[in-house]
Amino acid sequence: MAYVSFPRIENASSTTAIISNTSALNTSDQWNGLLAPAGTQNEIAARVRKDIVAVPLIQEIRERLAREGAQVIASLPTEFAIHIRAEMEKWAKVVKAAGIKPE
Repeated sequence: MAYVSFPRIENASSTTAIISNTSALNTSDQWNGLLAPAGTQNEIAARVRKDIVAVPLIQEIRERLAREGAQVIASLPTEFAIHIRAEMEKWAKVVKAAGIKPE
């Protein structure tokens, strides 16, 4: 078993990394995030974020995520927005290059 990842997955030391610096490759990562409706009050969004980023600190949750090879990145809302925009730009280029049209 092997994988391609950037950065290298910490808990996969017994698995061979085929490539651990994929900066030159067009990679696809699985990611999840939580979005709030436009106009959500900052105080509410901050409280929800605080509660959510505490979940992976629970030992049982942290161990399960590690077993599944998940890496938690508790980014700030502004950082997540930048990530979403970058993903949209990246995949828009792929869709355009492949000539993919909506059906």
